[in-house]
Amino acid sequence: MKIGVLYSRVRVEEKWLFEALDKRGPDGVSYDRIDDREAKFNLDAPGEWLNYDVVLERGGAQTGDRLVGADGVEDQRPRGGGGRP
Repeated sequence: MKIGVLYSRVRVEEKWLFEALDKRGPDGVSYDRIDDREAKFNLDAPGEWLNYDVVLERGGAQTGDRLVGADGVEDQRPRGGGGRP
């Protein structure tokens, strides 16, 4: 499995995620850190994005977290606590 992790700033939660992925080692899950300030998205020519089984985008309290699979199916889950209704 190959995961893309989008980030703009590495916060403590991203550090925990990267540490957990690193612990799985080369036989576990492979992943790429993708700076979303430099990432280019072209839905007509997805190119390198097709290399990922899933791309994780960690949102803020208002937007929630998003998972988008290689098949284009999005799973959006609201974050718990702290956010406004």
